[in-house]
Amino acid sequence: MDKIYIDSSAFLKLIFSEEYSSDIRLYLVEHESRITVVSSKLLETEVIRTAVRESHDMELVQRALGLVQIYSVDDSDFTRAAKMAQNEDGRYLRALDAIHLACAEKLAVTKILTYDKVQSNVATLPDLRLFRPERE
Repeated sequence: MDKIYIDSSAFLKLIFSEEYSSDIRLYLVEHESRITVVSSKLLETEVIRTAVRESHDMELVQRALGLVQIYSVDDSDFTRAAKMAQNEDGRYLRALDAIHLACAEKLAVTKILTYDKVQSNVATLPDLRLFRPERE
């Protein structure tokens, strides 16, 4: 079974209707029996903050979060994130992106599900593949 890390940019498409929402929902339904979806506590923080700001249905948000295995962020994750903040091209990851990537690396996932274009363009982790379901 593949372990897939979902970041906030992808998760928010599950609870808000926006571009690619139907694509990610379809992907998760089609692969449900073959994947485990994981993330860090950072996801929960970012998603709840956004949902509150947008006055979104918190019961829906909590149900959706319940579908993801959430892992704690510890000091070693912050240390790893700080070390990966700059890639070999000299471009910098944003702090929260680096924390997501550090947690994904620690959790030994095979893929990171993200719609964050900046993160996708800057992140360089040899053992992780960043992807985003979208119809051709």
